[in-house]
Formats: sequence, C-alpha cells, structure tokens
Amino acid sequence: MKSNFVEYINQLDGNLIIWIQSSLTLHQLDVFFNYITDLNKNYYFQIFVILPLIIYWIMREKKTGLYKFLGLLISLIIIDSFCGLIVKKLFVRLRPFEAFSEIIQKSPASGYSFVSNHAANMFGIAVYLSVFYPRWKSLWWGLALLIGFSRMYNGVHYFTDVFFGGMIGVVISLFIARSLNSRFDLVKK
Repeated sequence: MKSNFVEYINQLDGNLIIWIQSSLTLHQLDVFFNYITDLNKNYYFQIFVILPLIIYWIMREKKTGLYKFLGLLISLIIIDSFCGLIVKKLFVRLRPFEAFSEIIQKSPASGYSFVSNHAANMFGIAVYLSVFYPRWKSLWWGLALLIGFSRMYNGVHYFTDVFFGGMIGVVISLFIARSLNSRFDLVKK
C-alpha cells in the first residue's frame, strides 16, 4: 500500500510539471526562469548586489548587522548540508526529467530530486529576513516562491520537492533567527 501511495504522488507530481511545461511554456519565460533559478550563482549578481548589500548591512547596523549576517550564513550552511547530505541520500528520488520522458530539463541539475535545496535555501532566507525586516517580507517571500516555481518550470524538481524543501528551510531559519534574536535582541522595537 505504501508503494502505491508513493507511485500515486509521483504521478501527480509528474503530471503537474507536464501540465506546466505544456501550458505555460514561452521562450521569454524559459529565459527568465532559467536566469532566476540560479540567480545566486550569477557572478554579476554576487558582486554587484549581494556583496554591496552585505557590506551595507554590516556598516549600517555594525555589530547587530554582523550577528544577523552570521546567523543567516549559519542557517544556510545547516539547511544546505541537511538537505544535500542527509535528506537527498535518504530519499533517493529521480529528477522529473529522468522519470518522465515528456518532461524537458530546462536548467542544469545533478544529484537526487527530493528535496529541493534551492527552495530550502530561498524559503530559509525569506523567513530569516522576514523576522528582522518584516517591512520587506513580500519581497523575500515573492522571490522564494518565484524560485520554487522555477524549479518545477525547468523540470528539475517536483512540487513535493519544492514544498518540503521550503518547509525545512523555514523551520531551520526560523529557529536560528528567533534563537539569535532572543540572545542578542536584534529586532528593532
């Protein structure tokens, strides 16, 4: 019975990606989602967006900014390690494009599918930054949702990979952000 349920979920997951790729595919979306899915790996984005934001964050908030940055870094290391080294090896799941001949791989991917490290990291970032900068939470969560959807659009992750990866990221980052805040009182009143 367990095997039938897993097969049923796999089929639903695969059918969703097939529907997305057959109904929503446009050349412009292919270009956009291929770019946005690995935004963090883009050299120009790292140098001209991430690095200046980190420097500004630490210079503006001094010690508080440094604590927040280190907390985020620790959160991402834990999330990425837990998902990549434990969960993916525990649930050996083929990528959608490997399991379904109708699904087209539109961006690079390697290793197993469950869970999505991209989703885990992005939802982790979203919840972490929302704790300290709630005014911008729509931006953080919007970006996380966009990247999560891009993983399905590109045929490299199932919905359940994105959903459970996102939940892992949320739980770990929320724990670290709240622990850090309770220790150092980093949220401005």
